[in-house]
Amino acid sequence: MKKSRIFAVLAAMVMGLAVFGCSNGSSDGSEGSNTGSSTSESAVFQSSKFYEGTIQIEYKADGTYLMTWSYGDYSAASATNKGKGTYTLDGTFENGTIHQHQTHSSGTLSSEWVEEVEDNDITVKDGKFTVDDIGVTFTKVGSSSSSGGGTGSEGGSTGGTTSGSIEPVAENFVKIPAASIDGTETWTLGSEVFVSGRKLEIASFYMSDHEVTRGEYKAVMGSDPSTADAYDKDGKELTGDATKNNPVNNISWYDAIVYCNTRSIKEKLDPCYKIDGKTDPSEWGEVPEYRNEKWNAATCDFTANGYRLPTEAEWEWAARAGKNYTYAGSDTIDDVAYYNTDGTRDVKTKKANAYKLYDMSGNVYEWCWDWYGSISSDTASSGLASGSHRCRRGGSWYNSGSGALVANRNYDGPYYRCSYYGFRLVRNAN
Repeated sequence: MKKSRIFAVLAAMVMGLAVFGCSNGSSDGSEGSNTGSSTSESAVFQSSKFYEGTIQIEYKADGTYLMTWSYGDYSAASATNKGKGTYTLDGTFENGTIHQHQTHSSGTLSSEWVEEVEDNDITVKDGKFTVDDIGVTFTKVGSSSSSGGGTGSEGGSTGGTTSGSIEPVAENFVKIPAASIDGTETWTLGSEVFVSGRKLEIASFYMSDHEVTRGEYKAVMGSDPSTADAYDKDGKELTGDATKNNPVNNISWYDAIVYCNTRSIKEKLDPCYKIDGKTDPSEWGEVPEYRNEKWNAATCDFTANGYRLPTEAEWEWAARAGKNYTYAGSDTIDDVAYYNTDGTRDVKTKKANAYKLYDMSGNVYEWCWDWYGSISSDTASSGLASGSHRCRRGGSWYNSGSGALVANRNYDGPYYRCSYYGFRLVRNAN
């Protein structure tokens, strides 16, 4: 986890604890004659995915705070630094901005700096608060109050101890805002998904900012099925481990849902997909090479917190990113897409769209959940109830620029594998 994201989390923790009723005490301000209670609040947040640590927060009578976070070894998919150390922050809240002074020290690094962090949006519901900016939900599981001695203006804080769990969405996922679509909008380019009269409520969700890579797929599934040649952004051919940042390809829709559930189980999340009432892909049998009615009857639990494919409406909403561009992030295809070329390219090496999503146009086609067919005002938000083909979106390295249009729809049999078929992951935000 990058330091800047860690600091956003820490600042949000301070605000979140205050939301849950951490209160400042009072002091009459006189020196030496009155005894106040000086209390520190300790909060423990643990995550097997990113880090484990202890946050010590001291609320002062003058409205400022002092926070120290001691953390153990942590790891993440793209982490480049690991170690032990202590972060100390002190500062004030003013006009929606946290003005904080930060110090970090460890066996190999000592530094300090001053930073202003914008106030994160915080949603509080059912004993939980979510920091919208970074997609983290904190759960309050208990609290207790304690106090100690202090004198004069140095005393006066009261509070308690709050323990909870933290379940960050993996790095490189971004939060896509919710949308209410009433079917009267005008879309540029015209949409075959957001059609006249089709009312949709698209809940906020998290989407990976990149297509699943060959390295990510191999880490979960044990092998890389890709058949497309791989190149870096400058067109240099890659082989072996150097291909790990290229999008995985030669993926069928069946392969994609197996990956989603397998990764969810590995990360102790609730799988979204069921076949014959089972969520463990090891119980589904071999991935079919041809059309298979049992696999076609797969269901999706859209309330589960595991990984899944986006619906076609989610995909197009995210690709458009609130803009009227021809492609996902630009009217100029070469800004955002690898297309009509000789193989895949490293992900995240073209310009992102306004939601900070890369390669939504080009590189590899991305499977969606939906059955393919003509959409009407009565079509459910999750697409048609049945069909022969599943949707794929976004164009690819192999196809012409028309495939990369933000409004372009395409499809194939769910069993079909191709060197320019891949996928991208989403997760629920609520």
